[in-house]
Amino acid sequence: MRFILIFLFFSLNIFAENESVVLFINSVNFKLSISNLSNIKGGVEELLTKNRIYLIDEKIQNEVLKEQSEQRKKSCYDDSCLIDVGKMVSAKKIIKIEITKGNRSYIFNTSIIDLEKGIKEVSQKDIFDDDINNEKKLSEFIDSFSLRLIKNKNHPQQKMENQKNIQENTKSPYNMIKILTKKLYVDIYEVTNEEYEKCVNAGFCEKQHYDDNSCWVYEGDELIQKNPPLIFQNKNKPVVCVDYYQAKKYCEWQKKRLPTDDELIFIVLNEKNVLNSNFFDEIAWYSDNSEYITHPVGAKKPNTYGVYDINGNVWEWSSSWKNSEERHKVLVGGAFNTHKEYLSDNNNKTFNLPIAITYIYGFRCVKEDN
Repeated sequence: MRFILIFLFFSLNIFAENESVVLFINSVNFKLSISNLSNIKGGVEELLTKNRIYLIDEKIQNEVLKEQSEQRKKSCYDDSCLIDVGKMVSAKKIIKIEITKGNRSYIFNTSIIDLEKGIKEVSQKDIFDDDINNEKKLSEFIDSFSLRLIKNKNHPQQKMENQKNIQENTKSPYNMIKILTKKLYVDIYEVTNEEYEKCVNAGFCEKQHYDDNSCWVYEGDELIQKNPPLIFQNKNKPVVCVDYYQAKKYCEWQKKRLPTDDELIFIVLNEKNVLNSNFFDEIAWYSDNSEYITHPVGAKKPNTYGVYDINGNVWEWSSSWKNSEERHKVLVGGAFNTHKEYLSDNNNKTFNLPIAITYIYGFRCVKEDN
């Protein structure tokens, strides 16, 4: 089973009308003390927050920054690397402050990169001509500097070189502040009949319900319990007619787990998932193109996270309960009989009893990187 490592960013607060930004501060030809860096960051953040502009959580930013530096084998200070970081944390803008030490002053060169519009807003150059260790003077300067940064709405704009796809690739799946991060290994394919059979043969998993007339199947417009057609049992198609407990058991056998509904929703609602017929035809089996049957996993293109069939083909079991009553489990992603309009819905999920057995339910597994 192949898998892909995905950074997940979740939030407890949604700000539908407010911008989320990433703040990068770098001293060019001298070492900025931790105290000075903290004062500068604190002052900028305070003014941004007062104006309802929200900074991405610093722990998230630093983790992704470190990851990008390791991948590139060099420090992540150039615009292209910072843009990649901004994309990964789903920011709308990047505020970049480079501080250079002169003979008797400090020069603050600040630029704002708009990730959605694909432009660089060259904002301002500020000169601090006092002792940078004078906390009071530095605080007054940062207050003035930040206020002008926020109020300056007419920055000259220049196109970012070699960044033609910024707008296309950086829209956030959620318009919210990110406050939690983790690395998650996600199976890039739904679990197939062939893979599930290995667990059955090992004596760990219960056989899928293909021959006991207990699987709910559509016959015309009516949903009845019967054996699914043989075409659903192809070894390369997603396993179906398994309930939540069977799916959970298989993932445990793989030393993995079922994903939560939030984890699945994040992967489903990637930045390109808009109501676009061409796009859905490329990545998803749904009511318009499936002929109302499942299809071999990976037959369509992956979504922008490299995950196959996360939209359509089969609904996928999650480990999450619908609510505190703990009666219904959440399933995510839609199936071969789901209409395109529902696949595009931000609330692309359904609910059922954990013992439900139907030929439109399947699953995939995940594993956290510890």
